[in-house]
Amino acid sequence: MTDAAFSLSFPARQGYAIFLRTAVSGAAAAYDLPLDALEDLREAALEAFSALTESADEGAQALCDIYRAQADQVTLSLRLGGRAGVPGPEDSADITRAVLLPLVNQAQVFYDARGCTGVRMTLRVG
Repeated sequence: MTDAAFSLSFPARQGYAIFLRTAVSGAAAAYDLPLDALEDLREAALEAFSALTESADEGAQALCDIYRAQADQVTLSLRLGGRAGVPGPEDSADITRAVLLPLVNQAQVFYDARGCTGVRMTLRVG
C-alpha cells in the first residue's frame, strides 16, 4: 500500500473518460482498495467528469487529484482548470450529488454561473 498522491491533467472532453477511468483504477490498485471500492470510486469519477464536461469551455483542462487523507479513506478531487467555483448547498437536490452519494461517503460539488466546475468526493474503505 502507498500513501502517494496522484495528480493528472488532461483535456476536459468526454473522449478522455477512459483515461480517467484507467488512472483511477491504477491509483486504487496502488492503495490496495477492495474491488467493490475500486468500482464505486471509478463510477463516481466518471459521473463527476460527465458533469464537468457539460460546462467545460473548448480546450479546457480537467485536473484530478487522488490521495489518502487518512488510512481508511481515499479522496478524489476533479475540477476544471482556470475556473473557480463555490460549493453548492449540502441539502441541494442536485443530480450530480444524487448520483454520487450512493457510490461514495461524501461529495461536494462546486459551481459558477456556467455550471459545474469541480467535485470533491471521499470514499471510506476498510
